[in-house]
Amino acid sequence: MAMLLVLVSLIFLKKFLENNKFRYFQLLGFFLFMFCAVLNKMQVFFLYPFFLILFYSFENKIDDFDTKNFEFLNYRWMPLILIVILFFYIYLPNNSLHPFPFLSAFAIIFYIFIINLFFYLIMKNSSKNITTNLVVINLSLILIFFISKNILMIHPSTHESIFINLTRIMHIAQYVHNTPPVDDSYNMLSFLFSKIFIFGSRIFENMIFKVNIYSVLIVLNILIAIFCRKLITKKIVIFNFLCLLAAIFVIILNSYRLSGYLLPQYYVFSDLFLALSFFNYFKLIKLHHILIILIISFLTNYQTNLQILEGMHINRINTVCSGPYFYDWHPSIDKEYFLNFCNNKSSQ
Repeated sequence: MAMLLVLVSLIFLKKFLENNKFRYFQLLGFFLFMFCAVLNKMQVFFLYPFFLILFYSFENKIDDFDTKNFEFLNYRWMPLILIVILFFYIYLPNNSLHPFPFLSAFAIIFYIFIINLFFYLIMKNSSKNITTNLVVINLSLILIFFISKNILMIHPSTHESIFINLTRIMHIAQYVHNTPPVDDSYNMLSFLFSKIFIFGSRIFENMIFKVNIYSVLIVLNILIAIFCRKLITKKIVIFNFLCLLAAIFVIILNSYRLSGYLLPQYYVFSDLFLALSFFNYFKLIKLHHILIILIISFLTNYQTNLQILEGMHINRINTVCSGPYFYDWHPSIDKEYFLNFCNNKSSQ
């Protein structure tokens, strides 16, 4: 579900960069589905910089926003107001009931910086008023955040903890094993950065350098680029290179959850990039080539897929009823009704 929301978000962003008449609504759609994806899976928070990097190989010419009816957006004090709003957005949720407020605030600041840097680099060659455009973009970000949060708060089954993903980084220790004490932000950051090389080497050893679907697709992409170099442009080569690079980095980041190994449900986040790297080759590849690729892909990953499918035969009712997780996250459901339901199912 999180990856589906990411795809919808990126489609809105691509449409926004195409500069058509609905561009403002497409910008809002990008932020809305971006928040929805982060709410669904907090790890997406750390992956978005890699999703955004793919758009730099496109020819994006963004026109300035029409602010003639909103002259206050052009005032010099508007960026300062936005900074104050963002400060409270970062400070308030991280100042209390949080194990590492500095590290969490740093992550949020970096995330907002990446979004602003992305739009700045996109607009710097075509925009006449970058500052006003960034003001509009950040106001849109804040607007969607508050609308999303308030709509969810109205819904009776929404648990308050769900907003942690939008306002602060959750306890990293629950995603990464053997983390240092949470009150030591410096050691936490040092630990996380040092593991990039350790987990990265495990990923290369167990995935990239072994015969499987990932290594086959990477090698195949490189071979097509070499043999068809006269038929493709430099921008296509750069785009494909960024796709492969992003796929590898996404795999490494997701491997933090299992100490350098990848859980099956996280493959989908890197699969997107590998699929996109072949997008520009469709005009070059014949139908029988596609069939050969599908057969090779099936054979190289058959055993792994079979093990995943065989391991999915579990009792879903027992899983839901094994603890308070379900009614903790759905407070509108009566606890007694839930317990009676589980007791009746277990007795059958």
